[in-house]
Amino acid sequence: MLGQGCQPTWPIAITGPDHGSVLVELFGPAACGKTTLARAVETALGAGGVPVRLVASSRPQESGPTQAQLAAVGTAPLSRAFKLFAALGALTSPADPLERKFMEMLPPKGWMGQLRVRRYLRNLFRSWDAARKLRSVVIFDQGFMNALCSMALYSDLVDREVMRKSIALLPTPDVLVRVGTPRDILTTRLTKRLQRQGPIERLFERKIEVALRQVEIFSQLDELLIAQGRSFLHVCGQDHEGLEKAVGTIVDEVFRRRESRRELA
Repeated sequence: MLGQGCQPTWPIAITGPDHGSVLVELFGPAACGKTTLARAVETALGAGGVPVRLVASSRPQESGPTQAQLAAVGTAPLSRAFKLFAALGALTSPADPLERKFMEMLPPKGWMGQLRVRRYLRNLFRSWDAARKLRSVVIFDQGFMNALCSMALYSDLVDREVMRKSIALLPTPDVLVRVGTPRDILTTRLTKRLQRQGPIERLFERKIEVALRQVEIFSQLDELLIAQGRSFLHVCGQDHEGLEKAVGTIVDEVFRRRESRRELA
């Protein structure tokens, strides 16, 4: 796995023409700190003069309630409800061939699961295609690996062979990052997350024990990625020190990819 034990050397001045996009995808269980880390990497790259965009999930950072987050509490249920109704169109609009393949391999149980998975996949495919056309670094705080984990949960089918075939079909980012956090910290964060939500918003949230099942699924995905020769960074986002090291590791790898492309151009 790339980047383990590396000392950060950023920021580095970037000069000369840019050569295409560099896609960064973070993956890991709920509450592991993906969005917080993605925003920190975005800030670090921007400070180094790198054009960067963040494709973030709608969940706010887990670093504690800010004024904006507190103000959003009242509108959160409406936002969730709007997403649910907007997802209804996903059942009738044309599907991407790869999306259909995923749905066949890991069919979600129940209409709610189908809505959530199809809506997420449609948005993800659209965002991914758009990101490939940009001449900048594009960070996905959760992408296809997280989508695969959610589909396994919704289908209740965590079959190693199915997961192996699914991984082989996934679009490959330039930098893939596994965000790990100890199970006890995840439990604490998920508990606090539910406590901050209202009763309506909780209807759209997974139960803690279901969310924690992601830990085992992602461990299986780690093994399958290694078996397939897919390189990825492995970072830890459990505290401030871990966050700083993770940012340095990811930024170093992004600069390395950009330099490699510049040399080939």
